Amino acid sequence: MESKLTRRNFNGLALSAGIAHSLMPFGLRGLSHPGGHEDGHKLVHPGMLHSKDDLARMRDGVHAHREPIMSGFEVFRQHPNSQSTYTPRGPVAMIGRNPTVHVDLFDSDCNAAYQCTLM
Repeated sequence: MESKLTRRNFNGLALSAGIAHSLMPFGLRGLSHPGGHEDGHKLVHPGMLHSKDDLARMRDGVHAHREPIMSGFEVFRQHPNSQSTYTPRGPVAMIGRNPTVHVDLFDSDCNAAYQCTLM
């Protein structure tokens, strides 16, 4: 059986990661193995879209107002799902694609979790 990462699966992972991160006490983040695992290997999460270097490049580009990073960031910042005031539209009792049941709510909440995490 072949496994594919679908948008739906990714959105679920992104939402779960955002919730888990927001619920973790601030003092405990990154304390277990700051640079990696006990055996010295660094974790590279296979489901993440951005590496540590990607995030640093984006952050530095925004701080330096470097184009086209800054223009892209401004569009991203203005999106309703990137706002810290975003109010989740779910949860709902059922989500489905055939028939389409609350998929728009699910996608919106997952995208907001991802976008607010990047912001």
